[in-house]
Amino acid sequence: MRRARPVVAWALRFGRWRAPPAVGALVALMVLNNLATAAWFSLLPVYVEKELRHPPTFTATLFAVEAALGGAAALLGGFLADSWGRKTLLLAGLTGFCAATLAFTVRAPWLLLILAVVLGVAHGFRSTGGQSYLLGAARAGIVGVATAAFFLGGTAGAAAGSALAGAVIEAGGFALFGWSATALALLPVLVGAWWLPDVGRGRRPVRATVLTHFGAMLRRREIQVLGALRYLPTVWTGVWQLALPLLVFRASGNVAVTAAYSATSLIGAAILPFAVGGWSDRRGLRGPTLLSLSGMLGAAAVLAVWHPALPVLFIAGTFGMACAQNMSLLVLGGVRVCTHDEERGRAVGFVHALWSAGLFSGSLVTGALVDLHPAMPFGGAAAVTAVALAVAVVWFRPHRHLPGTRPVSGRSPTDG
Repeated sequence: MRRARPVVAWALRFGRWRAPPAVGALVALMVLNNLATAAWFSLLPVYVEKELRHPPTFTATLFAVEAALGGAAALLGGFLADSWGRKTLLLAGLTGFCAATLAFTVRAPWLLLILAVVLGVAHGFRSTGGQSYLLGAARAGIVGVATAAFFLGGTAGAAAGSALAGAVIEAGGFALFGWSATALALLPVLVGAWWLPDVGRGRRPVRATVLTHFGAMLRRREIQVLGALRYLPTVWTGVWQLALPLLVFRASGNVAVTAAYSATSLIGAAILPFAVGGWSDRRGLRGPTLLSLSGMLGAAAVLAVWHPALPVLFIAGTFGMACAQNMSLLVLGGVRVCTHDEERGRAVGFVHALWSAGLFSGSLVTGALVDLHPAMPFGGAAAVTAVALAVAVVWFRPHRHLPGTRPVSGRSPTDG
């Protein structure tokens, strides 16, 4: 009975955290969207190798195109979020995500390339619209936990979607899955248009938003550090996104096992960020950031040595993805601390563009190196993560009172 008391006390404390309705609606949409579209990220390497008989370099090209267009669209989306409204931008991104499911219904390389372009633009709009919407909807004091809930919704949907996709593909093939998933992907668009409340309507024309303070914002040191902490760890994610499903499939020879790995890693990535989000709300960004980057570095080093072992791929891959997900919420929390509401759409667009650039770099490097030797991409991921850790150590060195070192729940430096 005594052992149960801490669990009950934690549940009661968590129960007092009440999300604004807009946050709950946003999380629900992310669950639905990722439930339908997760297979692009988890099973596309398998589809390209097994069904289309193309090498990993082709998949890497698709991922790189999607990431590059996502970065450009994220910058544009930042301006549109501050000008036209965050809900409109988010719904446009959700609609374009149907390209991720239609990819499994086509076999022509040029059609896959077009779908990668559409998905890249949609990804930039969805990410910038969703994250800026979140920062406008979440009140001070719950930013870390609200961000964890946002990523948990997407991750939980992706985990369930990956597992479901594997079962459907094994039973009926890739084409059946693609068409049924496309129908499901349209559901959050319709639900969001009717159910999602407006938050932070735009008030400026696009030209004024583009020209007002964007260059000055980019010159601020804290924004540059947030950019570095977004780009460098995401190179690691780009390596993981292509290499891990491919190596698991080669080690097991089974699509269902590959889907099970993707689901397992996403479930692991959904659990840890809640604790990290609460930690950052209470204590600030320093400790969670250093711990997450250290975990990513350790996972890359382990896989560089023991990558042929399927259990190691599962364990290290899951742990590494959880740490990478932590960095996503911590950087977004840093944006909340270091910016004010009128520029947050542009700040989110900037850091998401660097996220896309990191995926672009990691995917291209992995496609070129994974067939030369599987350890090489992981060695590169370890190197760039070590640089990110060094940046974080310098920025968060003790007694340095700069934006981003205090709790995420604190007020922005320019909040009135």
